[in-house]
Amino acid sequence: MRVLALANRKGGCGKTTLSTAVASAFAAGGVPAALVDLDPQGSATAWAECRPADRPKVRLIRSRPASLADDLRRLTSEGIVMAVLDTPPHSDAALAGAVAVADAVLCPSLPSAFDLLALASILPTLRQSGRPIGIVLTSVTHGTVGLRDAETAIGSMDLPLVGSMGRRMVYQYAAAKGLGPMEMGRRHEAVAEVEAVCRWVMSTLEGR
Repeated sequence: MRVLALANRKGGCGKTTLSTAVASAFAAGGVPAALVDLDPQGSATAWAECRPADRPKVRLIRSRPASLADDLRRLTSEGIVMAVLDTPPHSDAALAGAVAVADAVLCPSLPSAFDLLALASILPTLRQSGRPIGIVLTSVTHGTVGLRDAETAIGSMDLPLVGSMGRRMVYQYAAAKGLGPMEMGRRHEAVAEVEAVCRWVMSTLEGR
């Protein structure tokens, strides 16, 4: 089983939106997938609980740092191939525990200067883990100076910008229905955005 951790200490940066989109994308592609909710707020759990029964199953586990290793062993025994860890904000223990068991780490961030500074503050810890790290900008407005500035800032971090998720209502509509963007009935820009992230995940994990 492969484990992907979503990591950022800041709240509201799109971790749950990205984790549910990626988990549902793998499930829709025939990969047995699980979503591990480490956030006491339980947003990923709420998403999974309203997921329609006729959609590809995304196995849900509510976990905590102390039980994470056991929960992942259980998922492995169930035949899960991809586990996506949705971590809480403001919890160094949960962040460290998730990164320690992950095969790769995705860091979603809003494109503002303050958000990117907050992201930069956790990068030394993530780099020490030796795990591949990718950055995903969330809630962006394409073609703006602000996005170009954010891309330049990420370039200075010497990490790949895996993708950018636009400020699109389809992400909110999909989340409210327990779906991923690719399950919303038509192909739109958000589908390509999520697919780009999934391609990075697959290519990165294939090399490990």
